[in-house]
Amino acid sequence: IGVHHRGNRLSDIFKNVHQDIIEKRIPEETTNELQEELVLLAKSCRIVVFDGSFQSSSGQLGFLTASLLELLKSLMSVNPNLIIIAVNPFIIFQVPFADTVIFTYSNNEYVHQVAVDIIFGKQEALGNLPAKEVSDFYNLSRLI
Repeated sequence: IGVHHRGNRLSDIFKNVHQDIIEKRIPEETTNELQEELVLLAKSCRIVVFDGSFQSSSGQLGFLTASLLELLKSLMSVNPNLIIIAVNPFIIFQVPFADTVIFTYSNNEYVHQVAVDIIFGKQEALGNLPAKEVSDFYNLSRLI
């Protein structure tokens, strides 16, 4: 499951590793019907990967809309194997319910390959977020 206004190679990378991939591109604002369809689909999947490495129509990098957050909560309620891939570390404060978030800080194909390798256990995720509170991110941005 991914949200993109333009394509990326993430689904191709997944398909190179595992053949049973179902890709769904969803808009920034979802409908109840689409959410119901995706929740039903998520029930039958081993894992659900939400690719949040996108630039929204407002120009924000990777911030989730209210309807996407509701969708993620619904997906998590039926499939606890939800993995979120994100470019923006600030979304950690939007998804406290998520057990697994991979921050790529980029949406290029090389970074996506590493994310897929982490998901399938070929590599270990070694990074840590440089901050734990919103104020920490603010202070870091002032130093840069």
